Amino acid sequence: MLIVIMSFATALMVAWFILLARVSGEDWVSAAYSKVFDNIAAVNKLRIKDKARSEKLMRYQGAAAVGARLFYRDSEKEINKLEEISQSLQNGDFKGLSIFQMPGYVLQREFEAIGRGGIHKTIMTKSFELYGKKHAVNKTKQLLARLLSFPLIGVAFTLALSALLLEFGSAAIGATALGICIALVLVLVYAMYDELSDQVKKRRTAIGKQFPGVVSKLALLVTAGMIMDRAWKETAYSQET
Repeated sequence: MLIVIMSFATALMVAWFILLARVSGEDWVSAAYSKVFDNIAAVNKLRIKDKARSEKLMRYQGAAAVGARLFYRDSEKEINKLEEISQSLQNGDFKGLSIFQMPGYVLQREFEAIGRGGIHKTIMTKSFELYGKKHAVNKTKQLLARLLSFPLIGVAFTLALSALLLEFGSAAIGATALGICIALVLVLVYAMYDELSDQVKKRRTAIGKQFPGVVSKLALLVTAGMIMDRAWKETAYSQET
């Protein structure tokens, strides 16, 4: 039993390293593109958060204002770090990328059937809604790469750990650890997939809340004589989300 588990774990680990060795420049560029996009989104969220905090601080007066400012820390350091990473990636330095997801890019490139599967289509549809046509393809590749690569390395590590417990502990402990660890890997992988659905739901909810105000402002601007194209832009850029 121990030999079988270790053999399977070794096979999965070897397969992961073989895929890692086959990562091409195209794969690195695709991963870098998505990482830069994520960093830009993170920077925008931090700036909005800092702006909200600053506006809140302006409401305080006297000693309360001084005390609040003592404990207030903006996100400038974190923003600078994210921007530096993005700049390095744009310059072709891929050190800021995680190698753990890269085998997933190789699998997508070498097996076209993955791109025709139901999971790929579902992720693409939701990514299109969240990120738009320009970024949907790369964001789909990013998530699918993680869904393909993480279970491979996760199950391999789990099997190796369980084999060690079987060798130096009891069979019951090893079997229990194997079941729990594999379940955790599957739950974590599903959580990454399900997070996309949660983001879509939050976006739809946010749009629903803003819709009445957007329609009202758009109608007001058009009624005032503004052409539709400019009215759309004025309405869009007046929103923070």
